This record gives sequence, C-alpha cells and structure tokens, in this order.
Amino acid sequence: EVELYFELKTKENKRISHLIAVIPYQASFLIQPGQQRVVPFELPIPEDLLVSSPSASYYLSTNLDIQSGIDSTDRDEIIVTPSFDLKQALLALEQLGFQEHSDSRLFNGVTQEFIFSPTTFLLGKLERLSFIVALDPHQIRLLVDLTIHSFFGSREKQHEIILPFDLIEDLGKLKAYLQQTLSQLVEGKEEDSAPRSSFVGAMGKFVNDLVREFDRRKK
Repeated sequence: EVELYFELKTKENKRISHLIAVIPYQASFLIQPGQQRVVPFELPIPEDLLVSSPSASYYLSTNLDIQSGIDSTDRDEIIVTPSFDLKQALLALEQLGFQEHSDSRLFNGVTQEFIFSPTTFLLGKLERLSFIVALDPHQIRLLVDLTIHSFFGSREKQHEIILPFDLIEDLGKLKAYLQQTLSQLVEGKEEDSAPRSSFVGAMGKFVNDLVREFDRRKK
C-alpha cells in the first residue's frame, strides 16, 4: 500500500505526522532480481492543504509485503504547490513589486501565513504585508495584516480582501484590483474588517486540530 503523510515542524522543533490518505494495492506479483515494475496510481488531495514549506512537508510511504523475505518500505517526499487561484494572487503581488520573506508560509499556530515587503509600490508607506488564505467554492479570501508607516511610528491595519474566480483568471485585472485596494487601505480610505478569530475556512484547519490533539496528549 501507499500512504500519504503530512509532517509539521512546530516552533519547539517537534515533528507531528498525520496520515492523510491510503492507497491500497492487494494484487500479488513475482519480480525477478534487477527487474522493475511500475504500478500507476492517482491520489486526489484536498485543495486546502498547507503549501509545502520549512514547517510543512508531505511524503509518500510505500510498504511492500515480501513473502519469505524482508519487508520493504520507502519514503518519497512530495511538494504541495499553491492552487491556481492562490498562485495567481501571489504572482500579482510579485508583479506589484512585493518580495516574499524567507519566513513566509510558516505555520503560525492556527494556519499558514504569507509575508511580504514592498520594493517599489507602496515603498516608504507600507512596512509589511501578511495574510492568511481561505478557499471557497467561487472565490478565495485573504485576511491581510498591514504594518503602515505613519508620522507617529507604525500602525496596524487588518482587512479581508475577496477575490472571485472570474477576477483571478485575468492576471492584469487582478493586479489592478490589488493595487487599488492596497492603496486605499494604506491611505486610510478603507475601514478595518473581519477579525482573525472570525476568519472561517482558513487553509489547513486540520493542522490546527492536529496540534491541539498533540498538546492534549502531552498533558
């Protein structure tokens, strides 16, 4: 059988593994020394899995039951990349001159957080942009945290940005929409919205449940 595992590295440098799916293979066969046998398979995975990062990784574990021999296991890492819709949003930010931090995409104890700084657009006005993501049937939602420069230092602002799929498909329109929205937020023309505690449907909710269960067992 083939098993798909998720592994989380916590802030305390602990590793927590979670079995996501199992692909059974019941057929038996004979293989000669030096011979290779390919067994194709497909494994649909949920779209709301955390993207692979230094704190979130995935691997396939293959288990062989060898008659009159030593059973064999194999572990192969797989990379989970952003969905098309999230990838478009990240690309639009990149084209606006935002640079992703090295500590971006880490698990923050609740979900996965993406962190950027401006290099051209909003440079000198915005210090830091971070957001978490929720995937809905017809849109994605970004709950953004902005650290904005002001006369009295820095101030924080939080806002939910909704990106419908028809907007996401057109990268030019998506880029223009994000540029306008972020400009209005930084200039104070948009009010704060959607506190983080109410952001239902954030990516990787199962990870939060997994960590809570891990902490409960330690007690």
